[in-house]
Amino acid sequence: MVRHICRVGVLAVVAGIALAAEAAAGVVPIEIDITGLSLAYGDNQSTSSSGSLPKLLYDSHNRDGGTGKPDQATNVGSFAFYSNGVMVGKVDTNQGDFARADVWIPTPPLPFDGTTTTSNLPGRFVFDLLLVNAIPGWGLALTEDQWALRSDSTTIAGDASAVLCSTCQPNQAAIFGLVFDPTRPIHVSFTVTRADDSTDALGAPIYVGSAKITGMMATSSAIPEPASAVLAILGAAGLLGFAGVGRSLCLGASS
Repeated sequence: MVRHICRVGVLAVVAGIALAAEAAAGVVPIEIDITGLSLAYGDNQSTSSSGSLPKLLYDSHNRDGGTGKPDQATNVGSFAFYSNGVMVGKVDTNQGDFARADVWIPTPPLPFDGTTTTSNLPGRFVFDLLLVNAIPGWGLALTEDQWALRSDSTTIAGDASAVLCSTCQPNQAAIFGLVFDPTRPIHVSFTVTRADDSTDALGAPIYVGSAKITGMMATSSAIPEPASAVLAILGAAGLLGFAGVGRSLCLGASS
């Protein structure tokens, strides 16, 4: 029991130090949660990548992508925006807002047996959020070098590290004042499920689910709320004492 408490104490110290370090560095964690993400899994028709990556995960409305065109993206349910764990705003298609995802992820054939498949196409994958019904409509345009894709009989889940698309301009709409720091890691993940027999216009099966984009925002005022900061620092300090006695390019499918 004493050893367990000591481990908890050390973890709390690490968490407290990390919180203080983030505040001192002028950064806060930010996140975008996506609901109603609709992806199809079909054949990759891009001549530049289909040889080694014959399959394609894409937003179910259109297989092309990466150009910021709204007609090449697919409606989602909503984008919810968080700063330091607190929701600061939401874009909701059920309320008449414009919110679409443009996804283009070529892959090897997925085995659908619960294992993870790695897909590599440096600087070419697309995971974009469109917030404006115009060309280009980017709210956030990301590209990735590699995706880890786990598939079973009903579900596909993906994880990737991302960077801001350097050729997608304008990028980052700063909606609700949130802007990803391009010098810090950005992570993208999704989980979609085959809930029924629906297919896209070309007969590819459709999977629906959610996604999350996380990263850091640089800000000169990135200071935790006073109560949280005081509790974190005092708690870490107290537990420290206790533990002493005993944490490229953005190209579409047609390229």
